[in-house]
Amino acid sequence: MTAAPIVLAATPLTGHVRPVLNLARHLVAAGRQVTVVSGSRFAQQAEAAGGGVRPAGRTGRLRRPPPR
Repeated sequence: MTAAPIVLAATPLTGHVRPVLNLARHLVAAGRQVTVVSGSRFAQQAEAAGGGVRPAGRTGRLRRPPPR
């Protein structure tokens, strides 16, 4: 049986990303396929951890519902 790929996501803040990158390093060392999703400014660090990278970003603005 093949292990499923793992996706790790973190809010793009250093204190949130560092633990995720540490976990990614350990998983990659164990032979797992890992993708890290976070802000693009952390892409190089995620690649250095051995995982794939998917920069997260805004896809649109949130709007408030119209008043009743």
